[in-house]
Amino acid sequence: KFLNLEFKIGKYIEVEFKENSELKKEIIDEIKGEFDNLKFISGDLLEEETWYKIRDELNPNNPVLIFSEGVV
Repeated sequence: KFLNLEFKIGKYIEVEFKENSELKKEIIDEIKGEFDNLKFISGDLLEEETWYKIRDELNPNNPVLIFSEGVV
């Protein structure tokens, strides 16, 4: 139901290398301010520690969509 826009997105989580993640967060904060449902995680998807950070942001009662781009 997310794809037909019947429901709002519960949370958007973006994982990116530290430099890119910090830059994107600064831009978003400047344009639109803070959002409770927008989270930037600095990390490398090939490192276990990054997956722990992602897990801590997920709600097991809500659906999850994973989109990956780049070199993974």
